[in-house]
Amino acid sequence: MFEKIFNVVKSLFSTSDIGKEIVQLFKGKETKLREFQYLLTEQLYKTHELQVKDLERATQMQISALKQNDTLSKRYIYYLASFVLIASVVLPCLPLFIDIPNEVLNTFERTTDFFHSVVTSVIAFFFGTKFNNIKIPFKK
Repeated sequence: MFEKIFNVVKSLFSTSDIGKEIVQLFKGKETKLREFQYLLTEQLYKTHELQVKDLERATQMQISALKQNDTLSKRYIYYLASFVLIASVVLPCLPLFIDIPNEVLNTFERTTDFFHSVVTSVIAFFFGTKFNNIKIPFKK
């Protein structure tokens, strides 16, 4: 029944744009939900691909840095990572040895949280991360 109506309307207007609009009007909630889920999983897949490419670029940067003759540039990423790791260990221990005023306690906690989040990035850089394969159920 729907196809007959669609064919009649399509033949009257002879443009596919109007036919597509009519199809959009008659779509059910389930179809729209499936399309939304498909678009969402497609976006997640693209984000996943970008993250993997970013990790590969970081690995290539590390390999090219090791090929240089300059000691500082060769070990710069290790010095930076060491500083971040040491700071993330020392900062939480500072309140045990010195008094931190209440006025700057919020800033101190934010700084500590920042270093903890950076540490996870450093660990991911050196050891990699485990990405789960994202399956797209409605692949065209």
